[in-house]
Amino acid sequence: MREVDVDYWRTFIARRGRFIESILGRRDQLQCDAVKRAQVEAALEAARDQLKRISPEFCDRVIRAWIAVRALWQRHLATLPRGVPLPEALRVLGVTQPLVKPPRRRTGTVAL
Repeated sequence: MREVDVDYWRTFIARRGRFIESILGRRDQLQCDAVKRAQVEAALEAARDQLKRISPEFCDRVIRAWIAVRALWQRHLATLPRGVPLPEALRVLGVTQPLVKPPRRRTGTVAL
């Protein structure tokens, strides 16, 4: 597998840009109504605009940070006990309040 580095992202971003432009270049061939065509064009133009804001260096930093955080979480998870009842697991995790509110009880009658 190729190493994911700045050069990889430079190539990826360029290819993605060409892909978006190729689809925009064929938008007249779409078999849809004007509303759908406008939605497709808007989505592709937004994708193109966002792609211009992304640098290869940024992508590289994000991936390296993700790898580091993932390793940190793996080490943390390895320290947690396994096979314990849910209340104990929640206590170990520091969860003292319910994660979700219980459903409200309905009053009155239901018409059948």
